[in-house]
Amino acid sequence: MTLSESEKEFVAVGAAIGAGCHPCTQYHTQAALKAGLGLDQVLWAIDRAQAVRARGGVAVGNVGRRILGVEQQDADALEPASCRDGALVALGAAGGCNSGVLLIEYAEQAAKQGLSGGELSETIDIAEMVKTMAGKFLLRDVERALGRAPVAAAVAATPTGCCAGQASGPGEVPAFAEVGAGEQGFGCASQP
Repeated sequence: MTLSESEKEFVAVGAAIGAGCHPCTQYHTQAALKAGLGLDQVLWAIDRAQAVRARGGVAVGNVGRRILGVEQQDADALEPASCRDGALVALGAAGGCNSGVLLIEYAEQAAKQGLSGGELSETIDIAEMVKTMAGKFLLRDVERALGRAPVAAAVAATPTGCCAGQASGPGEVPAFAEVGAGEQGFGCASQP
């Protein structure tokens, strides 16, 4: 079984909010309405996705807290998805905010709501597509804000992400640094 157009938009709205992408949210909110979802349904999806994004931020922050050996924060509990649409929104948002912990939790809830393995896979594919577009919009915005186009090339040329192998310890954070005459790239600078 495949997801309906309205179900796909529940996922996409969730992923757009989860990714924090303004253009994606604008597009998929309008697409959800065009797919036949009512205003109340879309607003409900936005609110649910926003709650998942907040939980995802705490979950990811707790990864750093564990590494530092400090007390972890509690995330506000989000009621289990009591319907299929809620499971789709939650999965989309968890994928959008890149929280594997929440993806596992919401995949279990989605299975309880009757989503098949194929539908779960389709849901993750949609979230991944939205997140990919969100990344492209981010690069465009960075290029506009910094007034230069080489940012995308610099990111693509970095083997395993910003500052791969360059940070030597705590207090070193990624920052833009000059790499040659007139060229910009990623470097590491000590945090004050």
